[in-house]
Amino acid sequence: MNFITTYSKTGFLKIRNSFFWFLAILLTVSCNKPVNDYLTTGSGSGLLGIHKTDTITLNMVTEYWPHLLASQNLTLDELGTFNDPVFGRTTAGVYAQIRIETIGMPSWNSSSSMDSIVLTLKMSDTTPATGTQLAGQNWHLFKMASGFGAGTAGGTNYPSDTSFKLSLEIGHAAIRYNHADSIVTLSIKGNAINQIFKDSMFDSTRNTSLFTDPTEFDQLMHGIFIEPDSSLSGNNNGEIAPFNLQDTAHTRLTIYYDKVNFWKMNFNSTPERVNVYSHNYGNKVAWQNVGKTGKKVDRVYLQALGGMKCLVTIPY
Repeated sequence: MNFITTYSKTGFLKIRNSFFWFLAILLTVSCNKPVNDYLTTGSGSGLLGIHKTDTITLNMVTEYWPHLLASQNLTLDELGTFNDPVFGRTTAGVYAQIRIETIGMPSWNSSSSMDSIVLTLKMSDTTPATGTQLAGQNWHLFKMASGFGAGTAGGTNYPSDTSFKLSLEIGHAAIRYNHADSIVTLSIKGNAINQIFKDSMFDSTRNTSLFTDPTEFDQLMHGIFIEPDSSLSGNNNGEIAPFNLQDTAHTRLTIYYDKVNFWKMNFNSTPERVNVYSHNYGNKVAWQNVGKTGKKVDRVYLQALGGMKCLVTIPY
């Protein structure tokens, strides 16, 4: 790739070449030719031209970072999956702590029936999304195997297990998106809820402090992981959207049981959150250019969310 740059040369008087400067000025003022023939400010063709245009050749290469990228406690949390015609599939998920909304023992018991578990999320009203097809995506809801603590994954707010280990999948379903109030709902019906999760919640009534002490509750639930399914059907390219998990009026996890009862958990009280991103480039255009380098490369690719980067070498 040829890259054109313009730079300026600044002339200044030095003791050792002052005679030549004096001679140049003398010739200029004594000549009958127009002044701008010598003191040009554009092309640099005159005797004292101060601008010059040069052409240099760059070596460029597209690279990618083949590691799990994670970012913690962002103002907004990205969720969804999107298929880009150049970069392929990108999927954004989030690990999050949940809190007891009302501290008190729920009325369920070991013989109760869990009708559904519903996750509602408020989309940002100010930050735009990537893509236009959020509805119809399948999202998975997992229970974390360990809590948020001082791990080795890069910060004190990461899960203590560096691989973000999950104990079980609570369930999965297609999400619903209400455009009127920008609310996304993931509703997992009773027969689709993992039985182990049901048992662990209802059997825990043997220890009432699990639902009256937030610290004890953390030991039971640890946290959840919301993971959009990276597969989409038809022409649905998907969407990755920003959500406000700290919107206490709209964002929560609710257990509906025994047909008439419910128990709420939410994400307020400064919960910890970790965003993770994955990329599946397939054989898209950007992937075909990874690693190609040299003077004949005329395009490189940059991608957000821990995607591709480019390395440009400027000769000197």
